[in-house]
Amino acid sequence: MKHLLILTILISTFSLTSQSEIKWGNVREYKTGSPDVLIGKDKNNYILYGKDNVKKSPLLLSSNFINVIYNFNAQLNFESSNIFTLKKHKEKEIKLEEIIMLDKEIIVFSSYYDKKEKKSFAYGQVLNTKGESKSDIVELGEIQAAKFRRKGFFDFVVSANFTSFLVYENPPFEKYNNEKFKYKVYNKDLKIEWEAEIVLPFLDKEFAVHGYFLDANNNVYMIATILEELEKGVKRKNTDNPHGKKIVLVYDPVTKELTELDLKMKSTQRPTEMAISVSDEAIKIVGFYADGKTISAKGVFFYEVSTQTKQIIKSEFKEFSKEFVSYFVGDKKADKEYGLFNYEIRDIVLHKDNSLSFVSEYYKYFERCHTDPKTGRQTCTHNYLYHDIIVTRINPEGKVSWTTRVPKRQHTVNDNGYYSSFAFGHKNGNIFLVYNDNPKNIPI
Repeated sequence: MKHLLILTILISTFSLTSQSEIKWGNVREYKTGSPDVLIGKDKNNYILYGKDNVKKSPLLLSSNFINVIYNFNAQLNFESSNIFTLKKHKEKEIKLEEIIMLDKEIIVFSSYYDKKEKKSFAYGQVLNTKGESKSDIVELGEIQAAKFRRKGFFDFVVSANFTSFLVYENPPFEKYNNEKFKYKVYNKDLKIEWEAEIVLPFLDKEFAVHGYFLDANNNVYMIATILEELEKGVKRKNTDNPHGKKIVLVYDPVTKELTELDLKMKSTQRPTEMAISVSDEAIKIVGFYADGKTISAKGVFFYEVSTQTKQIIKSEFKEFSKEFVSYFVGDKKADKEYGLFNYEIRDIVLHKDNSLSFVSEYYKYFERCHTDPKTGRQTCTHNYLYHDIIVTRINPEGKVSWTTRVPKRQHTVNDNGYYSSFAFGHKNGNIFLVYNDNPKNIPI
């Protein structure tokens, strides 16, 4: 059994400490299967989802696993568990995609590619908090796809008030056709609220989607990149080219209008990472920006935009100090005006005093392969890097109050990063981060 040390960090406006009161449940040992994942909480219990390898097989085949919903009480002790089975598509096994809690019910998303029909299907199924089935399988979407390897994909996004969810249908890549996709919004009973098919004035090869946000009024916000035109003969490496222009698109299901938010930046500035949070009055956009010809993050930006007029109310750009950057890249590179790479925004918190915090983390995945010269057999190692955390506070006036670094280094291989990254929570203006660390780092 692997023993894991958990270090908790409490960040407030005035302090940074590694000491906080922690309530521990009983230790659970995993001999087979995967760790339980917290998906929500009802009035009495914490609800978790896990997989159990019933056949004790080293092969990661879906037929070797069962899906289980666990309940733990307020004292974090085990209460009950229930095995649930995915409904089938024409007697064929379907793939579990995601599990969410929606208004005290569990929604299970799954998919299946039908070779005969040449279509990808998305399904939903409702469970109660004990893991017992409350509905038959419901088809949520379909994508026409001639081949399995080019079957497109579905994405599922929960609304800000946890009463509905978005199904995003992205058809197979068509290099020389305009980008197109379909939105469908459903309630907790898997009844459709609205749907829309959208064709953008950008070629598929020049457009990349990075994320979605569904607000309490079922408006959809999309963060995307429009790629810059390249000189003749220059080949583009991939659709995540950082030199592209990041934009925010808003779709209103009532007016059926798609609007691009006009984020006014200097001609030399461009976002490298963005995230959105929306209230009834304002759209709040945070992120990191590059400046000049570099593609590294040089600072933090913030926008507050009116939900009604879509006009900017407040904006702020705050460059990282050399001292701050040196914590990440060293003094020499900081003096040469290096910035930060590979930081992804994990969460945004709107505090009661109208201030805002957002949490980012260094993440990188890479693969290393080795070919045996004698046998020709190739062996690949999958590397998962989850390093330092950055926490930024925006005050009620829309100014950056502070940005701080939480040092962390996690590098694992061939484990999908299960025990890496961090858990996140907030209360009374404080940010709580929980992650696995080496015992030798406790005194630091």
